[in-house]
Amino acid sequence: MKYVKLLILNCIFIAALSVNAFSVTMHAIFVINTEDKGIGCEYDMKNWETLLPEIKKYSGMTITTHYLKDKNWSETAVNKKIAQIKPGADDVVLFYYSGHGFRFQQGQKDQWPYLALQEGVKSLQTIYTELYKKNPRLLIVVSDCCNSFCPGSPPKVQSRAAISETKIAENYKILFLKSKGAIIASGCTPGQYSYGGAPDGGAYTSTLLKNIKLSVRGDNSSWKQIFETSNQPLVGGKQQPQYKLDFNPLSNENSSDIASDKNNEETDGKIAINNNEDVQEIENNDNATAGGDVDFDDLKDADWCSQALETRNMFNNALVLLESEKYLPSDSDEFEQLLEYAEMQEGFFTKDEPDKESAKYWNDVVNLVNAMTNKNAGKVKMKKMVTFLKEAQSEMLKIIHEQACRKK
Repeated sequence: MKYVKLLILNCIFIAALSVNAFSVTMHAIFVINTEDKGIGCEYDMKNWETLLPEIKKYSGMTITTHYLKDKNWSETAVNKKIAQIKPGADDVVLFYYSGHGFRFQQGQKDQWPYLALQEGVKSLQTIYTELYKKNPRLLIVVSDCCNSFCPGSPPKVQSRAAISETKIAENYKILFLKSKGAIIASGCTPGQYSYGGAPDGGAYTSTLLKNIKLSVRGDNSSWKQIFETSNQPLVGGKQQPQYKLDFNPLSNENSSDIASDKNNEETDGKIAINNNEDVQEIENNDNATAGGDVDFDDLKDADWCSQALETRNMFNNALVLLESEKYLPSDSDEFEQLLEYAEMQEGFFTKDEPDKESAKYWNDVVNLVNAMTNKNAGKVKMKKMVTFLKEAQSEMLKIIHEQACRKK
């Protein structure tokens, strides 16, 4: 599974000698799953580290990088870093995620993936919205992660043609100093997988960065051109990227190619985009399902990833309620679903696959869940319940990560 990229570059670029480009700062946030060595995320990071100096050299911007990786890429860490970013009116903000990703089969209406972070999950749409509210001149949010689960490998990076440094510098300035707007993109559409692995990293990331390099070495470089080119099907048609551009040119000079037309509309062949309208639903997507509650009677026939995600969501809902109310109301959905799940596990290890130790463990959980309906259950039981729910959530994410293997 993988996650998403966010590039926002802000700057006032007035004629000739009037403004120094170093007054523009690019705030770049990279959230990288470097713990799962099988999906190539560390190579995505290295690819960016190769491109950033080139961007800085030719655009003249100051680039401030923030890396969330190794043991520090949790949901809390991401939220904290987003809150810390304070872009100026002409600054650029880039958010990029590489790792595991997924979407909920029930209740999720947008087409962007959820990022499976070290601890917790966060939707790419939410990240985009939070950063958009900070009003940078240019915002880029990109994730290279699954919108479901699937194994695979990325395409090889193509070689590029040589071109003068003057032309490269001119094109980088068009992209990062003369652009104003926002971009959101992900490596695949709802229900699909994002492929990746050593040594090239993610299929989408390697393609996107390759196209940035190719674009600045050609004529009429623009974000529209880059994302349209990068939106071609990947891995033999198994992975279809998606994007949304929201752009207005800063001036009529050297920027007319940034907006698609006077209505500022973009179309990527599957999703119609408009500044004043929500992104339309993906059509004919059999993998997208309507919202609804978890039905544990159907779990035996459900896909394993759906089970893990729904169960993780159930644990999270119960934990939120417990921490806010200090008990679990007996008439709440959270209590009923948690109790049903625990009883199902107890029955499984008692009858279906007899295991005395596991059966006793889940019997204790059943008793603990029932005890939480009492407002005076006590601090000891409360602590045990909170610990169980947090550990259960963590285990569900581990299952997803391990089963995903070489999937992003």
